[in-house]
Amino acid sequence: MKKKKFFNSLYFLRRYFNIPRKKKLKWCVIREVSPSGTEFRLGVSISGADKYIDLAQRRIFSEVSCGAVERSVCPAFRISRGREFVYIASNGWKVSKPKSYIADIYRSSWWRPEIVKETLL
Repeated sequence: MKKKKFFNSLYFLRRYFNIPRKKKLKWCVIREVSPSGTEFRLGVSISGADKYIDLAQRRIFSEVSCGAVERSVCPAFRISRGREFVYIASNGWKVSKPKSYIADIYRSSWWRPEIVKETLL
């Protein structure tokens, strides 16, 4: 299995976050609204848990609406376009990321034999 394909899979994220197989995972687009503006990010929703993974922050969050911050998610499907994956939510929200995006974030925290040579500090 190619390394990029491994990191770009729901299988990898299930293992990384130790999510049971009975919980269905699905790509999603996250919308966060705060006083500083609106931001769209890439995530993975966890069925039956009202939780999602914010991939850039490597954390599990809940959808919230509490005055200063509103976080909501919408399920999305992923399509490949050249060097990017485009995630399109059912409500029209869209996020484009390089195909190396998930690997760039998670590679340094996933043990593999090559890490000894790749890690300088």
